[in-house]
Amino acid sequence: MTDEFGKGFSLTNLKLMRKFYLTYRSEIGQTVSGFLPEQQKGQTVSDHLPQSENRLSPLTFPGITEAISSRFCLSWSHYVFLTGIKNPEERRFYEIGAARQGWSLRELKRHVYVYEPPRPLVDIEWDIKQLTEEIVELLGVVTE
Repeated sequence: MTDEFGKGFSLTNLKLMRKFYLTYRSEIGQTVSGFLPEQQKGQTVSDHLPQSENRLSPLTFPGITEAISSRFCLSWSHYVFLTGIKNPEERRFYEIGAARQGWSLRELKRHVYVYEPPRPLVDIEWDIKQLTEEIVELLGVVTE
């Protein structure tokens, strides 16, 4: 593919693209036409080629580029790294943090490797209950 399409289509990069798609497929629209209002949809891409002044160019679909780029606003390297995080909630936590805080890839990796994401409240409540039971048991032993 590199010979046919140019740089960026190595086997490694194609595997990374597939991994990205499999990780984020629920957030990627099936086709560009899925973003078009019903009155702009046609049978083929050629329907959108400028044939008169009131026709749209395929590269000027208002709002489509913005919708996609606002969802995927980090660099390719960020997403390659994020696809290695198996837990979707944890991955989303770091993705949001990187986007909001403007983390570089190095900063993102530091956050992932050094910090833990917040635990679900249910887990914390379970730990508190367990500790409370242990304290009550210990107090019972001490007072006897």
